[in-house]
Amino acid sequence: MLHMSTLYTEEELVSSSKLVKNFGSYLSKVSNNELEKIGILKNNKLDAVMISGEMYNMFQDFLEHAGIYDSIKSRIDNTENIPGDHILEKFWLSVK
Repeated sequence: MLHMSTLYTEEELVSSSKLVKNFGSYLSKVSNNELEKIGILKNNKLDAVMISGEMYNMFQDFLEHAGIYDSIKSRIDNTENIPGDHILEKFWLSVK
């Protein structure tokens, strides 16, 4: 497990009560890309993360593309190679 300090700078960690009191300021920092993310602490444990709408959309696009990739890879991995002459026989075809 990674330690929280390796994922967040001190400036990127805030208690939930401090976030509530200064919500506009933190929202502005994330929205204006002053901070990439804000880790919200509850009882000194990471409870949630605030990111910009732009970053959220990038994550959603990534997840969608990763899902498409996985689907294609699964289809390729599960495709059996059938010799052409077997396919021709199956459909009563011949090549002359």
